Amino acid sequence: MYYLIESQHQFEEFAQQQTNRCFVELILNHNLIHPALNDVSLVYIRPEGDKKGYIIPISHNESFSIPFQQVKKFISSYKEVFVRDKKTSMYFLNKKNLVHSPINIENLSFPIYDYYHRQYPNRNDINKFIPIAKHYERCEEYFSQISFTEIELTPHSEFYNKAIECFYTIESSGISVDTTLIDDYFTPNNTLQSIKGNVIYSQYNVDTTTKRPSNSFNGINFAALPKDGSRKAFVSTNGKLVDIDIDSYHPTLIAKQIGYSFGEESIHEHMAQLYGVDYKVSKELTFKQLYGGIFDDYKHLEFFSKTQTLIDNLWERFNTDGYIECPISNHRFYHHQLPNMGPQKLLNYWVQNLETSQNILILQDILPIIKGHKTKLVLYTYDAFLFDISKDELELLEDICSVFASYGLKYKMKYGYNYYDLSSLTTYV
Repeated sequence: MYYLIESQHQFEEFAQQQTNRCFVELILNHNLIHPALNDVSLVYIRPEGDKKGYIIPISHNESFSIPFQQVKKFISSYKEVFVRDKKTSMYFLNKKNLVHSPINIENLSFPIYDYYHRQYPNRNDINKFIPIAKHYERCEEYFSQISFTEIELTPHSEFYNKAIECFYTIESSGISVDTTLIDDYFTPNNTLQSIKGNVIYSQYNVDTTTKRPSNSFNGINFAALPKDGSRKAFVSTNGKLVDIDIDSYHPTLIAKQIGYSFGEESIHEHMAQLYGVDYKVSKELTFKQLYGGIFDDYKHLEFFSKTQTLIDNLWERFNTDGYIECPISNHRFYHHQLPNMGPQKLLNYWVQNLETSQNILILQDILPIIKGHKTKLVLYTYDAFLFDISKDELELLEDICSVFASYGLKYKMKYGYNYYDLSSLTTYV
């Protein structure tokens, strides 16, 4: 059979050649439009054991079309469907059999896409006009980067597949915006389409070195929004934005791992007494030492002496075993993949992964609480969770807070109509 499925009969014939696993790449209408606002143009599918992949046309000017629901049903019949980007695929396919199988595409070049984007900068369906043969070449190159024989669902990969489902849930909710203020503070490219009506979409990416997700799209870095007036552009649809910010997250996580207790008081108040300084200086001293190295003057303090032992142990295992394995996620940092590593930097990588892993557990507990409600979790930024709380569902806030408490985390809450004008919240009203 030719690689392009050119008739309904060919598709039905192809669908009978069933295996347990396949690789799927969705070719959307435009590579730079958010998947929440996009549609499928073509589907590339490579069944396990086949010598080539196949293109199933959904909407392209070179071929007839097969209804996407029919193709979706066929893909759902596979036991495992490996995809390069599970989160994007979840906008169009059933998540139950999707397996995130990222590949390194940094060194891959496909000039045809750059050419068409330059020639037709205002088209939002440019992939319908790029020749199918060129799409096929790209997908074949993607597939060459993976091997079914080497793929195994380890505890690590299963953990991050579940994590991707969490970030999809947050991302697909979108964030309500004041569209006039978005134009005042940001310059999103309307051609790329990340805004529909009064909702803007971010895009999480867990395929980073530490697995700490980045989150940016269309010129806006949602993971590092400036704490200035620009945050006024992000508003509540339901009634109130509630920001839950975990207090002193990294010191808390490290303390749990080394068996140190800060007691009931604030971590920085606790350390201030040991340093003999005020709260503000205490906070600066603690973070400088965790991220830059422990000062000789404070190595005798139990928290830092135990932290130094942790640093030394991680560094020894990294060099002796060739890797370290992170708690919760089972993610491994390999020596041969991180040539410019040092002891303090390794701790930073390790704690960023631990932070992300702990947050994924939190998300897995919180998302079922708000499922089916008007209340949404609209933004996640490392140590902070932003909820759009419906005025009719304030009782959910207590259940949400109980999740953070169950992990022994101290947190601060603020609320307001927009993301900038937030006031401290201490009661569930």
